[in-house]
Amino acid sequence: HETFRIRFDRDEPRQILEPARPLPVREVDLRHVADADAALDAYGVEASQHDFALDQAPVAIVALLELSDGRVAVHVEACHMVLD
Repeated sequence: HETFRIRFDRDEPRQILEPARPLPVREVDLRHVADADAALDAYGVEASQHDFALDQAPVAIVALLELSDGRVAVHVEACHMVLD
């Protein structure tokens, strides 16, 4: 999706669309945390502190989280300028 290919020019008020390429997906093993819901919440809180380099695409991070109760969650964090 084009949202994951955008970066921002630091000198001019414009967006730059980078060529298509695979989006990296982090694999995060949270199975060691007994309370799966607490692990998911804690990951979300930690992820919300991430600062993106706006001049580097992608300004989003996708992660697959393995939880102790057998669920796998897809977590997407992105700069509010591309996903709001």
